[in-house]
Amino acid sequence: MANEIDPSASMAALFGTRVRRLRTAAGLTQTELGHRTHVVSTRITQIERASGAKPTLALARALDAALGADDLLIELWPYVYREAFPDWSRRFWSTRNVRWPSGSTRLM
Repeated sequence: MANEIDPSASMAALFGTRVRRLRTAAGLTQTELGHRTHVVSTRITQIERASGAKPTLALARALDAALGADDLLIELWPYVYREAFPDWSRRFWSTRNVRWPSGSTRLM
């Protein structure tokens, strides 16, 4: 496939390829998955192509439930989320006691 994403390119690419594989295995279109997760189909396209904003934890949970992924997408999400921050930001926040959405107190 010409538009195939390399899952080793980034955590977002790995997440996106897993969503695409699970979606196609479930026999769903991007539009159908979007309806089940309450997002537009272009958002599903962005996730599968690792473009645009990273998925939120709520969306990762919705995708996981809709695709029957047995928590795979929920478990991948913190790594996708961390990758959204530049290296200097990760170093800065890792030295502070900050409560992050995943419930952990440190980013790294």
